[in-house]
Amino acid sequence: MGRSELVRRLRLAEQWVWRLAPRFPATEDERRLRYLEQLEEAQHVLERTLTGYRQLYDAAPVGFLSLDEQGIVEEANSAAAEMLGRKRRESVVGFPLTCFVPHAERERWLGHLRRCRSGESRVVTELAVGGGRGSEPTPVLARTIAVDAPDGRVLHTALVDIAERKRFERSLEQRQRALDDANAALLARRREAEARAENLRALTAELGRAEQRERKRIGRLLHDDVQQLLAAIRVQTEMLAGDADEAERGGRVAEIDDLIDQAIAACRDLTAQLTPPILNELGLGPALHWFAGWLAEKQRAALHVEADDAADPGEEGIRSVLFEAARELVFNALRHAGTETIRAELTAEAGGWTRLAVMDEGAGFAVEEISDHPTEGFGLISLRERIEWLGGCVDVRSAPGAGTRVELLAPRGDAEPGTPPPAACSAASGRETAGRPTIHVLVCARHGVVRAGLLRIIDADPTLAARAEAPTLEKAVELAGQLSPDVAVIQVPAPGPRAAEATRRIRALPSAPAVIGLAPGGADAETPMRAAGACALLGEDATAPALLSEIHAAAAERSSPTPAEPDPPRDGAA
Repeated sequence: MGRSELVRRLRLAEQWVWRLAPRFPATEDERRLRYLEQLEEAQHVLERTLTGYRQLYDAAPVGFLSLDEQGIVEEANSAAAEMLGRKRRESVVGFPLTCFVPHAERERWLGHLRRCRSGESRVVTELAVGGGRGSEPTPVLARTIAVDAPDGRVLHTALVDIAERKRFERSLEQRQRALDDANAALLARRREAEARAENLRALTAELGRAEQRERKRIGRLLHDDVQQLLAAIRVQTEMLAGDADEAERGGRVAEIDDLIDQAIAACRDLTAQLTPPILNELGLGPALHWFAGWLAEKQRAALHVEADDAADPGEEGIRSVLFEAARELVFNALRHAGTETIRAELTAEAGGWTRLAVMDEGAGFAVEEISDHPTEGFGLISLRERIEWLGGCVDVRSAPGAGTRVELLAPRGDAEPGTPPPAACSAASGRETAGRPTIHVLVCARHGVVRAGLLRIIDADPTLAARAEAPTLEKAVELAGQLSPDVAVIQVPAPGPRAAEATRRIRALPSAPAVIGLAPGGADAETPMRAAGACALLGEDATAPALLSEIHAAAAERSSPTPAEPDPPRDGAA
């Protein structure tokens, strides 16, 4: 018998056994053994299924939590522990979920729990969890299903990480804001172009009228002075021809000589008014000094000039524009400011730039009104157009009762091609630039030189804008109430009750500007100013970076800080 035949007969015998087995009833032990085998096999299948579900539960990218009605975590998977800022899920179980929710989000989470306790079967809430110890909270979508159990309700909660969605939403919002800003900037440029076109049309008409006025003025000067003198000379000459007496003839010649001197002086004065020769011969600084002397002689007005020889533009066209601008600004101050004392400063800026500043402490005006009604300020508009045509800029600072300061920035002849203008020039062309925070500063100092130095420091920072300048503490309090600056920088000769009272009044204003004091002794001086609310005291020799740092710190402190959030319990803490 072969092997294959033996296998065939064994299979046949097995089939007959299975056919005959039902005819013979099994014993009780055999049935119990078969039941136990089936039960053991079912238990193995159940354990394998539970293991698979447990692995799936732990490895799921969604955080799963089981909470009691009080919000205490009874069970959590690894993803939930990671979202809550913990490495092990054992560090989460047994703690209220509120411990892992930031303070700003806790009211939202408590509202979520209240809805679950009130009987709602499905509750969905968007909040942030985790964070603390230097990490950022994770934005999640919490979905809770409340299930009734013998010992109370069980809240099965799924936490879905929506950080990527939030980033996308923020990116979309930023792009939308950028688009809105671009549209607003485009609309502003269009309006600016339309306003410029309208201003230029009105300016052209005004320039025509100004030319006619100047022609009439020159004609009047020639008629009233030079022509009258020449006519008198002719009369004296005719009378000289009829004089026979040698003594009378000599006196007549002396009168003619005096009239000729007057005519020459009148012509020189007219020439100097049109274009002073000293401007092209010696430069802008000497020309400003000459103009100050001319004002003192002709107008009985005081113009104090401080000129740096290195600040001369060097180019004849720029010299002429700056000199004419200074003369116009001085005459405007004499006509409208109600003061006869004016200061002019000519300084050299880094990068080949010239700064010309004309200041007075007169009546001042609202700069916004000139911008809103350009026909009321053709002088400033024309001045701005001429300076910007040269590649420079104009910065006008004024307020009613606070005087006026006009700064002109123009390139010098030695400027490198493509050299950027000083920071103050870009700030002057648009201090309220979109997206750039601006801190408004009020400067108070008794001496104009000190105020000018403080303004230069402020202009060097593009995020700062000088709101106004005040020569006295009383004026500083008044301007702070009118203009609501963010920070007031007050320089006092010596700390005392007047400075402390001014500080207290400024801090008591509705806008509550921060106050920085500049006084002898600085931070080491225990003065009433600090008790009155000054946030910082600096010495008079404080550096510009130190002052700028204090201004930024004072502006930051004005906004309400968010209280620090306590950390949730550490890993393994009971």
